Amino acid sequence: MIQDILRGLYDVRFLAHTISRRSLKHILLVLVLFSVAYGLILGTLYATMIVDFLPAVEREILRHVPAFHIKGGELYSDVSQPYIVTLKNLSGDFFADLDAWAERWSKKGPSDIRTVKTAAKYYLLSAGVQESLFCFVLDTTGTYKQFVSIDQFREVLLLTRTGFYYRSGPNVKEYPFSEAQGREIYFTPDKLKVVLANFPGTIKKALPFLFMLIFLVQFTVRALVMSALSLILASMLKKRLSFKQLFGVAVYAIFPVMILGLIHNFIFGILPFIPVVVYAGYIAGAVIVYGREGGAVLR
Repeated sequence: MIQDILRGLYDVRFLAHTISRRSLKHILLVLVLFSVAYGLILGTLYATMIVDFLPAVEREILRHVPAFHIKGGELYSDVSQPYIVTLKNLSGDFFADLDAWAERWSKKGPSDIRTVKTAAKYYLLSAGVQESLFCFVLDTTGTYKQFVSIDQFREVLLLTRTGFYYRSGPNVKEYPFSEAQGREIYFTPDKLKVVLANFPGTIKKALPFLFMLIFLVQFTVRALVMSALSLILASMLKKRLSFKQLFGVAVYAIFPVMILGLIHNFIFGILPFIPVVVYAGYIAGAVIVYGREGGAVLR
């Protein structure tokens, strides 16, 4: 299988002859292999990048999260109230960490990481976004019984003496503390730190798997679309080809596109349509071979 894939990179005639003899099960196995390999590489990379930045996020969260406890269906906290946190409270250290992270990964990670950093920083620093994106309020004094005074925010988490409320746009969800059924609940930054400590391991395990599923769907859809277009091309050229043959070539054509994708991510940015052109040329070459040697290729 590996020899077929490597030789197919430069010998389209060999690929056309070889794929015509492969079963659909073999072709699907190759598709899964490509998806797993590509998803594992990029998923592991992005998981490592995210985990590398998590300490900065954790420090910023712990900096602003107050301690409180719930007893008898009511919330108590020693923090000065109303306690309000918005994106305007993000510290300069956080943005310094963001700059350092982007600089570090721009040398060994995706080529567009600087663009991501710039967009994120602009978004977080934007005065309009700071004023309207998110707001956290802890208030047991009754000042913020409703969202009327904070209705300019898109997302709001409001903790009152008797419950907490979450609003996303026009949708509001209420969770009364009375539903705790008399239990005492203590929340401290240290307890949150223990929860956040589990995030890196979860991300490292989940993200590669998620990427594998994403690329399996993406590669399958791409191969099906390219096969359908190739079938139309073959019909226009009056060549007698089956959908299975064209689907097989489309699947094997994923490999050079994967290589271009890795070059795009790790070395330099290339024009986004180049992989599509290579994909189309790869399949068109196989169609031409099929047409020239149809009698020898078709089985």
